[in-house]
Amino acid sequence: MARPGSNVLGWSALYPLATAVLLAVYMMMTRFIRNKDNPDATTFYSTAVGAVILTTIVPFYWQDLTSIEWGLMILMGLAGATGHFLLVKAFHLAEASMLAPFTYSQVVGAIFWGFLVFGDVPSIWAGCGTALIIGSGVYVWYLETRIRHASI
Repeated sequence: MARPGSNVLGWSALYPLATAVLLAVYMMMTRFIRNKDNPDATTFYSTAVGAVILTTIVPFYWQDLTSIEWGLMILMGLAGATGHFLLVKAFHLAEASMLAPFTYSQVVGAIFWGFLVFGDVPSIWAGCGTALIIGSGVYVWYLETRIRHASI
């Protein structure tokens, strides 16, 4: 989607790649520990580690908030905590290959919100890249499902 030669591939292009790799590692680790820990504990420990690490940088960037901003921050925290718990619970209950296609809704959501909030109209290349990524994932999911049903 970020076409070579389009002058958009700099060092900053490694951030989304690193995010995708770390998210995949997180999902696989969550799946591996499902028999050793319950979803409540997994959510608590992963949240606590993130909170401790991020709290160390707060004094350098903190700005006073209005009551509306406090409310939005609390709402964002509640939504994030709920989503995080549901993700952990899902990986405790189902195979990663079964859950992977659901993550593609993030791509669709990013395109939708990018257009709605920022007026960003995706190029035909971004559309083709998105279709290729989602199509590949759905195809792998389909193959995994067929293999699983054939072995039963």
